[in-house]
Amino acid sequence: MPYLDKLKKVQGNLENLDNKSKDEVIKFAQLIVKMSIKKRLIAKKRYQSWLINFINCKKYKHV
Repeated sequence: MPYLDKLKKVQGNLENLDNKSKDEVIKFAQLIVKMSIKKRLIAKKRYQSWLINFINCKKYKHV
């Protein structure tokens, strides 16, 4: 599943999303969107936790 691998690479350690650069956060968001469209959210639970972490990320507010 190439999208999942890319997502894992970009996400790194999601607990520390706030410490990542704005570009990394944007890349992560774009991958989530691509993955949700292409894969119809095969990994729904994992996707939801990633999305919750992303929304809770302070930098998200500026994206």
